[in-house]
Amino acid sequence: MSHRTDDSTAQASDSIWSAVDETASDGPPCGTCQQSCTIRHEMDGGGSTLGDSLAQLRASDSGILLSYTSAVGHRSKPSRLTTPQIRNGRGELEGTDWPKALHLFVERMKGIQAAHGPDSIAVLALGSLSLEETAFLGGLVRSGLRTSSLAGFPAAASVAAVAREEAFGFDAPSACYRDLELADTIVLVNTNLSQAHPDLWERVQRNPNHPTIVVVDSRRTETSAQADLHLPIHPHSEAILLHSIGRELVERDWINADYVTQHTSGFSALAAHIEQFTIDVACRETRLSAGLIEHLVELIHRGNRVMFVWSSGSDAAGNREIARAVTNLALMTGQIGRPGTGVLTCDEPCSAGAERLFSNRHSLWGGRSFSDSLERLQAASISGIPAKLLPETGASSYEQVVEGLQDGSIRGLWIVGSGSGDVSSSHPEMAALLGTVEFLAVQETRENALGVSQAHVVFPSAEWAEKKGTVITPERRLKFLTPSEHPPGDALTDFVIFRLLADAWGCGRTLRKWNSPAGVFELLKKLSAHRPCDFSGIVDHDMLVTFLGIQWPFTGSEGSDGGEAASGDRRLFEGGRYFHPDQKARFTFDSPHQRKDREHHLLQFDVKPSTDVAAEGLGDEPRGLREPPPEWAAARIVLLLNPVDADFWSLTERELIRLEMGPFLLQGVIRLSDAIPSGQIGIPSTAPFRRLWQSAISQPLEAQVRGLTCHILSGGLSIQDPAA
Repeated sequence: MSHRTDDSTAQASDSIWSAVDETASDGPPCGTCQQSCTIRHEMDGGGSTLGDSLAQLRASDSGILLSYTSAVGHRSKPSRLTTPQIRNGRGELEGTDWPKALHLFVERMKGIQAAHGPDSIAVLALGSLSLEETAFLGGLVRSGLRTSSLAGFPAAASVAAVAREEAFGFDAPSACYRDLELADTIVLVNTNLSQAHPDLWERVQRNPNHPTIVVVDSRRTETSAQADLHLPIHPHSEAILLHSIGRELVERDWINADYVTQHTSGFSALAAHIEQFTIDVACRETRLSAGLIEHLVELIHRGNRVMFVWSSGSDAAGNREIARAVTNLALMTGQIGRPGTGVLTCDEPCSAGAERLFSNRHSLWGGRSFSDSLERLQAASISGIPAKLLPETGASSYEQVVEGLQDGSIRGLWIVGSGSGDVSSSHPEMAALLGTVEFLAVQETRENALGVSQAHVVFPSAEWAEKKGTVITPERRLKFLTPSEHPPGDALTDFVIFRLLADAWGCGRTLRKWNSPAGVFELLKKLSAHRPCDFSGIVDHDMLVTFLGIQWPFTGSEGSDGGEAASGDRRLFEGGRYFHPDQKARFTFDSPHQRKDREHHLLQFDVKPSTDVAAEGLGDEPRGLREPPPEWAAARIVLLLNPVDADFWSLTERELIRLEMGPFLLQGVIRLSDAIPSGQIGIPSTAPFRRLWQSAISQPLEAQVRGLTCHILSGGLSIQDPAA
């Protein structure tokens, strides 16, 4: 049964699709991590078929197919949501039309607010939203729905953003992907770059300098096998190693003293802090030999163009200190602001750049202060939203929303998913709480996603390949999403749903300027002007298509010169000027997170589904063409084990086991892998128990961004027959 939209809904949707080519589309960025994979795909009888990636940004199939097919593949799957649904009197979800679904949302949410206050409803934006959708949602929720409970998914990318803001004065990634082709030394920390990001690895391979490649990683990976030097560090000791390297550079007078003096502050305090991390301490904590550590110190010293690339790896609660320590190494050696240098984070989700700067969660659009009256007036004038309706404080964190659900202060919840299907396994506390919510609305693409089965109303939304808008990559590049097809059935893009909800809620006039992705992009250009993230010089979406993306900053004056500055790759801080008031970078540090482990049979060790596990077709929800094995339905996860340990425990490939770890049980299917060192077990970062452990041990400074793995190594671990 199909429930078509009414005229107003259809009109809103048609305005989004006015520029879509009905026959073919070139170059939509992949919506998984937004590194730079660009794909050509064609419409064939109403559906997409894989084509070739653009020659200018070619990536190997292993890097495209897994993420790309996750978008186009869902269209033909029975689990794809295509019709709005509401829960009937029998407690069952049934199809309806958009006006009824929207009316129910408004009626119930306003009723909750009337009885319990504006912050009694919350919004979780867990999916991959475009820049325009992210900014629009921030305005709708905080100035329309008038709630401060707008949270996103905790991510290691946010840890990197905090570290950049501390060091540089603004969340401004220093390097660009082109630097991978110019460096003579590349230090990779906790990243299996060749498998997780083959497009970036291809740039490394194209490097005519034949760079020395160093891998700091507990795992034996495809990347470490191709490295010139592999430091198989003990899990959770990365920050200690990096501090020790910094100490050795200072001790040997191998720092760039002129750069430190002219362009940084806080070096004396840092030098005093890292004095404790001697080579002996590093050897004890990392289980590395002194020779290996000293070799890395010498390579960094000898390198003329040294680049640091890091990922969240196995010590997520310590990721903030890893980010700080890596940045400190780049600053003290002057390896920043020049071609082939800088620090790059390679595991940021596609919506991270937009979420941090334009979501109205951490700041007003463009990084403006909530409390600065002049900046509030600027935001109000451009956005069309009265200053009195703009938020005055930051939004709630994910953890605060969870606490509100637990104590009953949050009674209505709207989950904007668009791909958050694996959140239920990595956040069991959230999945368990959804059944207690007075009213639950879920905006999703798949019926098996978080909260759909418990929702009172379901809004079917669009995959990234069905959207029109912009994303910001980790190298500050704005790229245009070219939709190749319409959302199936009555599903709509997130932007259209937001627009319809604004009108239904009664705040449509307040948000009258936010009427289309192109219109919102014009607003955001103006909101970015004269900010560090200025992209006011970009004429329109078409210009992004012409230049295959443009990096910020790209000011109005740069745009008026014919776009010459738009082509090519640009890095920040080339003049040694940063965004702090004194224009100097700051050395920041904290004590590395103390591990709470003892020696036991096996150590808990993380393998990220978004990178290494996904590259092998593993993870909580396979994202490629492969179908999950039959055991998956019961086990949900794959546990990677070294064959030596498998022999010791008398385990075989694909055997179903349970792990008893303190008060927690974890069931999984064994997969033998030489990539996991003996004495460790690979546990996907979305394992159901991990968030519960993290909440007890995470550092206060990282309450917003705890990351993906916990610190407590397995205590009293035993392996049992699942039938026991």
